[in-house]
Amino acid sequence: MDERLRAAAQEGNIQLLYTLIQEDPNILERNMDENLLADTPLHVAASTGNLQFAAEVMKLKPSYARKLNPRGLSPIHVALRSSGDDRVVEWFVSVDSNLVRDKGGDEGMTSLHYVIAQGNVNLLRSFLLSCPDSIEDLTTKRETALHIALKYYVPRIFEALVGWLKKVDKEDILNCPDDDGNTILHMAISKNQTQARAVRLLLGREMIRKIKVNAKNDMGLTALDIFQLPMELDINTEIGDMLCRAKALRGIFIKHDDSLEELDKLDKYCSGLGANKDMSQAVLTVAVLIAQPHSKLRSAHLVESGKMTEDHIL
Repeated sequence: MDERLRAAAQEGNIQLLYTLIQEDPNILERNMDENLLADTPLHVAASTGNLQFAAEVMKLKPSYARKLNPRGLSPIHVALRSSGDDRVVEWFVSVDSNLVRDKGGDEGMTSLHYVIAQGNVNLLRSFLLSCPDSIEDLTTKRETALHIALKYYVPRIFEALVGWLKKVDKEDILNCPDDDGNTILHMAISKNQTQARAVRLLLGREMIRKIKVNAKNDMGLTALDIFQLPMELDINTEIGDMLCRAKALRGIFIKHDDSLEELDKLDKYCSGLGANKDMSQAVLTVAVLIAQPHSKLRSAHLVESGKMTEDHIL
């Protein structure tokens, strides 16, 4: 880029921009159109928050909005990372809402993914309203917006996304696996103590029918398998209880991810026990324990919490 043009973009000097164009009518095309990756005046203006200058450049060269710089970033990505000014980002989206879906930089993250990682609730709302389909976009690791939300966990962001999926009837995204076959339930369970709130939302009464509790990842592990991996004394017993109530099973006992025939039969049997709800719960709990490797620690917890007696375990 011509250094005078770069300086004009950094200063937001529109008068200098047109002076340079008068001197060289091709100054905006020179080199930048020829190179696949190149910094443009729009990248510079976006990084410094010079909104009026950015608008002027976009009017002259609309194609710059999708031009990637040598770091693989488009101007809207640069604005999100650099200027700290939401106005510039919102202006980009007002000009072309599909800019929200453009991938760039780190592992093919879209602008929506960046906003989620930053925990910016206001921009998240703006992006989803302007471009609802952006919720479907994946990174190069096949991570959904929900995977990103759990990776950079901000409860309000995650809860807003789950609510949005319900509103637009796209709850199937909740069960999308990443490159390793992990759904967001696998991911939330793996965080154990820190994300019990997320697990509570996913396995709550409103969402449980939408979640494939016994989906397996590429290693054949279910959410229950992952919960059992860290055999530590500070295990989150609340998560264990939620998995029990959700009829979670070990992967080795499931022929197909959606197959819950045995538990359905058990449910009917328990229903036949009539008013004896305690016995019904005990039978279900034993069924889950049978599907787990022998663990004195977990058995001890169930006895201690009053969910089972030693006779039930025996």
